[in-house]
Amino acid sequence: HQNAVPYSYDEADGYLTVINRPTVNKVFYFEEGNLYTESNWTLDLYESHYYSLETNSPVTLTLVPDSGPLSDLSFFTITKLSSTNVWSVRAGTEVNIDPGIGIDWVSIIVSAIRDEGNDWEYTIQLEDGYSEDYTIYSLYPNPTMGVSTNIDLQVISEQTINIKIIDVLGREIWNYVEYFSEPQIMSITWNGKNLNGKNAANGVYFIITEGKAKTTVH
Repeated sequence: HQNAVPYSYDEADGYLTVINRPTVNKVFYFEEGNLYTESNWTLDLYESHYYSLETNSPVTLTLVPDSGPLSDLSFFTITKLSSTNVWSVRAGTEVNIDPGIGIDWVSIIVSAIRDEGNDWEYTIQLEDGYSEDYTIYSLYPNPTMGVSTNIDLQVISEQTINIKIIDVLGREIWNYVEYFSEPQIMSITWNGKNLNGKNAANGVYFIITEGKAKTTVH
């Protein structure tokens, strides 16, 4: 989910010495270019299924209910990031996992969340995902109407981020460069001025963001 954020809890690792993890129902092994479907799973009332994921390439997991409405089920992942006490928790019907950001392990949990009934059947689909070493969100306000514009940025892996604002002719109006040594979420403000410190003319502008593994245009 685009609003997911890293969460750090220093004591969590210690708890694993006294509390065992739930039994894993199955380990999913994913390879780039393969569409993988895992079906014929049934949940009873209040039951949860736990899976592990092994992959060297980005993968998108999608939950598909085979009986009953999707609202009867809960689907989320817990990802332990490498070399840091940070876990990423994501929920929704579709979740992307990118091992390129550096991960120790991934747990997948499917639960029946209705207060009555039984035998919820579902399928999990795995297909090629996308790199997410950083995520840049929509500008606000947009249009700016003569006020400053905020750019929200979530950086997952260590890298240098270069943000440029250009006009429709490709001319650079403003830029921002920063090195990130660890996962971080921040808001960057463009005050509406160009590289010469003057107010930028009214018009349409594009934001080009360059990271370690990808370039995006908004």
